[in-house]
Amino acid sequence: MVDFFLPQGTNIEATRARITKVDTHVRPPLEGVTGTNTVVGGDHTRFMLTYDGGESGNPAYGQILVDVDGFDRIAPPLIPPEIQTWLDAGYPPEASTKVWQFELGPGGRGSKIETRFYAHLNRTNIGVYRDD
Repeated sequence: MVDFFLPQGTNIEATRARITKVDTHVRPPLEGVTGTNTVVGGDHTRFMLTYDGGESGNPAYGQILVDVDGFDRIAPPLIPPEIQTWLDAGYPPEASTKVWQFELGPGGRGSKIETRFYAHLNRTNIGVYRDD
């Protein structure tokens, strides 16, 4: 999955245009990717009781479900790792992104505790704070 955040107040059409470029990059021919499903302005439809994305009604948010050719592709490292690498390299520079493996149950965002910091930071220095 790819969570995609633009600055609050971003128009939904601007979010759609930017996440469409990400979706186009993620779709095949990236190795192992068989397709994608993208939503803008909120999470995917809640398709099971334990899934709650928590971003409904946010025009600055989009999410991409990434389909892969086998279950072995979803084991860490994330599938395919170049998705996060490409996003971290700066497209789009104002976006905050997270590529993660879908997990069932409470806390399904991949972390027991997760904090998001929003600020205009130099992307070359963000790694200093990533592991703290």
